[in-house]
Amino acid sequence: MFLTAHRVDTGQRQGINAFLYQSGRIIDQPDLELAALERDPGELAAAACDIAPGQNDVLSYLDIIANDGCQATDLTQLRASSTEVLRNEPERLPLLLKSGNQLVRFGCTIGHHQAGRHLDDYDQLWDRALAVLAERPVPSWLNGQSLIILRGQVGDQLIYELDEASFKRVKARKGPRWPQHRFTVDVFDQMDIESMHGDITESIITAITGLGLDDLKDMGGVTILHRPTGTELYRYP
Repeated sequence: MFLTAHRVDTGQRQGINAFLYQSGRIIDQPDLELAALERDPGELAAAACDIAPGQNDVLSYLDIIANDGCQATDLTQLRASSTEVLRNEPERLPLLLKSGNQLVRFGCTIGHHQAGRHLDDYDQLWDRALAVLAERPVPSWLNGQSLIILRGQVGDQLIYELDEASFKRVKARKGPRWPQHRFTVDVFDQMDIESMHGDITESIITAITGLGLDDLKDMGGVTILHRPTGTELYRYP
């Protein structure tokens, strides 16, 4: 088992993301398994993310290694002993502590440490990691249940709109008065805009749904299909 939690920063807001991987390994010497698990942590089994993963700055991180059958209560002693070490030896960063076939590693940026944030972060990252281990939340993006946007064309006009099921999901998120949003653009205008500013598809999907990219990731992402063939044209993330 590889259980990890990070405090991440987008530049505009911060949050904690946590992931549980089932490694399929029998862990006897976790310190020797660490490098291998970093390269291949195994199958993603659960996750809870405040921020859409990818291209975020990591301010602090917590990694826990144990056998796949480990329960949250099995980590009580590891958390207690490592917290005591961190409080008594605050300069001991990054922290790496082994207890039997379990291991914990914690680190943070220099600025985060100097600001005295590391102890609070340590507790908060543990809380989120244990919640993921105990509750096994499976976000919709892990199941691949993305929102569907259909792209049709009438003459030179490209027409983007949510399919019925996706519209209902967005409406449930935005409220009962949320209208069916459609985005129409001249195909040559889109080509001209993209030649100067790059791909504008992310702007289109946020305009149609009224949701930011983080919210769309939380809802399972977005797939644009060609109407009427059903050919996949684009997928976010």
